[in-house]
Amino acid sequence: MPSSPASTVPASTADEAPAHNLPSYRDIEQAALRLVLARLDIGRPFFLPPGVPAERVAALRKAFDETMKDPAYLEEAKKLSIDVDPLTGVELAALVEQVSKTSADTVARVRSALENK
Repeated sequence: MPSSPASTVPASTADEAPAHNLPSYRDIEQAALRLVLARLDIGRPFFLPPGVPAERVAALRKAFDETMKDPAYLEEAKKLSIDVDPLTGVELAALVEQVSKTSADTVARVRSALENK
């Protein structure tokens, strides 16, 4: 009895590196999940235009990070039932950089999955 085409495909696990240059199914799924969940981490970020001096960016990030730890701010947020669990500027920049590299195919797949049908 001849073997089916499926039986001729080498078996591999999700943890194995693919034998080609294409991303693995696991990589694609992780990118899709990261894209969906990033909006929860990003929240309402503050963005600056290109060309802002590094010293100013650092000062603004420091002020923001200090505000997020300020006891009076945290007490007021608690009274208003606001969760305060921000990313630092460095963490946010890394997340935006990572998400911006999501492939167009993955973006389209996530968009389709999130559409109200």
